[in-house]
Amino acid sequence: MRAHTAFQFDVLTEKAPYPACHANFAKRLDCGGAPLQSLRVLRGSLEEIANDVVGETLAELPPEVAEAAGGVTIFVEIRPDSDDLEIGVGRDWLGIFEGAAYDDRHGIHPPRIRIWTRNIWLHSSGRVSTFREEVRKTLLHEIGHYLGLDEIEIQRRGLE
Repeated sequence: MRAHTAFQFDVLTEKAPYPACHANFAKRLDCGGAPLQSLRVLRGSLEEIANDVVGETLAELPPEVAEAAGGVTIFVEIRPDSDDLEIGVGRDWLGIFEGAAYDDRHGIHPPRIRIWTRNIWLHSSGRVSTFREEVRKTLLHEIGHYLGLDEIEIQRRGLE
């Protein structure tokens, strides 16, 4: 699924199966220690919810930030893959900024932000409202890195 916002951000969604959880559809599930609301949320809606939140968050950016960050591609994925883990990405990370920062015009790799829905869902204890807020915070955090902010500055701005 590919969607474009008015700010020329690309949102790409990886389609892959979620971990198998066997339970009655009507019951609450437990997958990786976090309660889940239903198989419907687990299997399909997380990407849709995350894409909606990404679009809403981008639409709310101040014009100067939106313009500065307009060249970054945003990927909504399930979780870090084995290649990510091999290069040091944490299994439980919520997202990452990769590539050339905004002020690095000579970067080899194009900038991209990756948001991992399964990890955010587990971090959110299976609550959709918390999931939505964590997707928003993760995206803003990674946009901060793209714009050159370090962890201290991101923390100071409440984007941790």
